Amino acid sequence: SYNMLPQGTNSVSTPTIIPPDMFNGERIAMVASFYLTVIALTDTGRVYAWGYGYYGSCGLGHNQNVQKPTLVKALEEERIVM
Repeated sequence: SYNMLPQGTNSVSTPTIIPPDMFNGERIAMVASFYLTVIALTDTGRVYAWGYGYYGSCGLGHNQNVQKPTLVKALEEERIVM
């Protein structure tokens, strides 16, 4: 299964804070979502993804659904800024 909210959070119809421990304590600077995939950018430039993984849409190197924020290792050495 896949969720827009990470595993361990309840399904809700209002904005919800995602616990910071799901991002290794990093602060989230920006969030983008498309279809059923979510991408989060931290203030240190790290990128996390979760949700619908078909066609590799999470950028994690596989086609499986991802239930919690996962560091996009292909971008780990890059500093992404907005």
